[in-house]
Amino acid sequence: MLSDRYGIRQVCFVGGILATIGMYASSVSVHIVYMYITYGLVLGIGASLVYAPSLAILGHYFTAKIGLVNSLVTAGSSVFSIVMPIVLRRLINAHGVQNTFKYLTGLMGVLILCSLTFKEKLPRPTGSSVARRKSAEAAGQQQHQHPHHGSRSSLASIFQFEALWKNKLYLCWLISIPTGLFGYFVPFCHLVKHAQDINSQYPGEVLVMFISIFSLIGRLCSGPLADFGKINRIALQQLSFVSIGVLTMSLTVITDFSLLLVCCGLGFFDGCFISLLGPIAFDLVGQEYGNQAIGLLLCFCSLPLTTGPPIAGK
Repeated sequence: MLSDRYGIRQVCFVGGILATIGMYASSVSVHIVYMYITYGLVLGIGASLVYAPSLAILGHYFTAKIGLVNSLVTAGSSVFSIVMPIVLRRLINAHGVQNTFKYLTGLMGVLILCSLTFKEKLPRPTGSSVARRKSAEAAGQQQHQHPHHGSRSSLASIFQFEALWKNKLYLCWLISIPTGLFGYFVPFCHLVKHAQDINSQYPGEVLVMFISIFSLIGRLCSGPLADFGKINRIALQQLSFVSIGVLTMSLTVITDFSLLLVCCGLGFFDGCFISLLGPIAFDLVGQEYGNQAIGLLLCFCSLPLTTGPPIAGK
């Protein structure tokens, strides 16, 4: 919503600054409680301000091959998920945790530079003409009667998702995706400990790495596939969701090589699911409201993604 009001470049720029500040502040934090604020709150808000707009900006540049474009962009996180555990382990062993955070601060600073390259090419959503007229009349009356209330009304107007609430297909998608995400982060959070508990021949770090590798493959494969006219992107994402659920449940009853194969499958379908979020949002609400659609979906997803792993641990 902030991007629709102030611009994608501006919001991402501020987000990059907050993420960089949060990472550096984490490097000088001497207590875990401080890191709840620096790493959890400041860095978390900054990264969020960058993430959703970085997907929405794709709709400003591409239309015909939006699936392929999303797969290439989201593949970047898989590449870093493969490389970073190895790099971070070496940095921590050589320089310690706090100095490692300082190195990551430089990596976060790249977000600030990247945000400056964003250039919007589509008009920002303004709502229906009736809604605009009523809003303008109400704002004018409030400004006339209470001059200090004008900005408050203007600020409240950016949180009206009118075009989304009336889209029944989008609402079904908005409800179903977060509902299925309670178990999504469970393997990522508990797989390392689970591998230790069952004395797996494959260390948990290796299993997570294979998830990331096949997630990269899944993203690169599903993107071009989703661009075919006869492919139903929502059905393809549903198939990925079902597969993730079945494979996650099977983790509790398998060992050895089968465990490695299931992790590969988890990664592949995870890549399919992630790469289709942007294209489906554009399909359901159009490019004009794609930014709002992605942001609202990620907002709803944050609750199950946050609560799922600790509930599973309990």
